[in-house]
Amino acid sequence: MGLFAIFSLICLVWLVVALVSGNRSAALTRGATALLFAVPVVWFVVKRHTGPWRAFQKKLVAFEAEAQGILQRCDHNRECAVYELDRRYESTTFQFTPEHRPVRLYLRSGEPPLVGVDFGGGANAVFDSTWMITTHLD
Repeated sequence: MGLFAIFSLICLVWLVVALVSGNRSAALTRGATALLFAVPVVWFVVKRHTGPWRAFQKKLVAFEAEAQGILQRCDHNRECAVYELDRRYESTTFQFTPEHRPVRLYLRSGEPPLVGVDFGGGANAVFDSTWMITTHLD
């Protein structure tokens, strides 16, 4: 969401400069160009909050809450929490579509408890569960 806000601000400043300079033709061209470039960004944000991504977000939030509860019961001993989570959710997975292989959720190090997503093949990520943006990727 931060990238979208920065891009929107740049487009807005670009448009205001054209309007203030009195060049209405340039303002119209810049506005249309800004809109053209903003559409894919908006589509990406909307896509992350609908369909299978929405179901994934719900599962991610539930797993985070469970991890937080287990950490508290284990007096914030991460090894105990990881063991308990692994025992309860040995294969906590989510499948976006039948064509894609399932991803696996797991507890990563960090505070607050970070839920990692293993996409397979060495691809891992951490998502902000509110905005559904990637906060860590490896």
